[in-house]
Amino acid sequence: MDPALPSAAGRFGDVASVDLANDPALAAVLDGSVPIIPTDPVRMLLIVAASFVFHGLVFWAAPVRRAKGELSVRMWVVSTVHAVNLAVAAAAYLVASRLERFHGPTQLLNGVAGTVDEWCSPVLAYSTGYFVWDTLVMLRYKELHDVGGTIHHFIIFPSLMLAFFSGVSPPMQLAFFVEEASTPFLNIRSIYRGVNERIYQVCGYLFAFFFFASRLVMGSYIYVSCVHVYLRYGAVMLPAWQKQGAFLWQLVMATLSRGLNLYWGALILRKLFRGGSAASTDSAKRPRPVANGKEH
Repeated sequence: MDPALPSAAGRFGDVASVDLANDPALAAVLDGSVPIIPTDPVRMLLIVAASFVFHGLVFWAAPVRRAKGELSVRMWVVSTVHAVNLAVAAAAYLVASRLERFHGPTQLLNGVAGTVDEWCSPVLAYSTGYFVWDTLVMLRYKELHDVGGTIHHFIIFPSLMLAFFSGVSPPMQLAFFVEEASTPFLNIRSIYRGVNERIYQVCGYLFAFFFFASRLVMGSYIYVSCVHVYLRYGAVMLPAWQKQGAFLWQLVMATLSRGLNLYWGALILRKLFRGGSAASTDSAKRPRPVANGKEH
């Protein structure tokens, strides 16, 4: 082992020493025998392109027959397809890993190439393709243009691409997509606004339930777990400034999303206590939910 490493590990005190003694995988990372491995960039870009095409086909193939707001409905359909795929993938990962691997030091900070978690990166590439497509469509059609949504997309692009290109934290990014569980209900509620009041109301309450369960409960657990791992191991396991920067960017974006979720949660609670549909906290002027079902 590099003689400089013990002093670096020592910054974490006795706890780090115990962890090193009982975690051979972590010790192997620290002595340099297991380098941080980024995922194959060519394969990731091909998945991004395939996802871009796929969501475009869904947009035009959606069986929408509505004279007014047809483009918005098509966008809600595409958003729902993306949200369901991501929420199912994230939930499957969290269950299979028993809520552990996404915040394990080696899985979170050392890359997933060649491990059982390698499939996390292709899923993130799939989502990146959707965000690229969604942004271009918003810019292409004036009625779909949303400044907040566009800004959100340009923030999330670097987070996802940094994850699968740098090899840092793909499991964390995938785990966060469990928050997409609330998005389908928001989209369906928007589609049936003024069409079917029962579906509209039911989806409003389902949206509220899944919002609190996935974003405020699970999302907060994922965030706190990853911050804890970074504070304990980040300085040692991410010695290069590029790796530190990649992870810190993602952590800052996750921190901002926590604040936004708390703000939206307060709006939903206020609406519920007033007897309205929870999902009606969005403005009627906003034509569509954007990026991860979040409205800005």
